[in-house]
Amino acid sequence: MDINENGVGKNFTSREGVDCRKCIHFYVTWKQARPYGCKLFGFESQSMPSLVVKKESKQSCQEFRLKNAPKDSD
Repeated sequence: MDINENGVGKNFTSREGVDCRKCIHFYVTWKQARPYGCKLFGFESQSMPSLVVKKESKQSCQEFRLKNAPKDSD
């Protein structure tokens, strides 16, 4: 799996696509109708945000950022 020092990686995917649960932008809303959300894109959904992004843009999410990735030392 190719992930750079910032936790960004196009290949950080599961069989279904990008694994939102491992992304810093993902959150659980606790709303029954729309339990999943993406902070970066500003939406909540019944399905995983990466699936919505793929359906709408016809490509995998390009904004995935790994949780707990090393911070820049600058």
